[in-house]
Amino acid sequence: MIAKTPDSQEVEQLVTQISEELRQLSNDKLITVREFVAFLASRADDDICLDCLVTPREITLASEAALKKLWDSPEEDAAWAHL
Repeated sequence: MIAKTPDSQEVEQLVTQISEELRQLSNDKLITVREFVAFLASRADDDICLDCLVTPREITLASEAALKKLWDSPEEDAAWAHL
């Protein structure tokens, strides 16, 4: 999905909307937002794809090997034997 580049009026509207929403956040959440904005600013545009979604199946397949080490054990078998 290719995002449309907003024109200057749309940018102003976005900034205003974001600003209004930021005013409603707690200090802790504001700090998190600042860190995320700093992260985005530090990355090259082609490194960021917020519209690129990973499916649950892809997450499952990617984590399978690591989780197998934890779950495929006699201790885990005993813990789940009653089910």
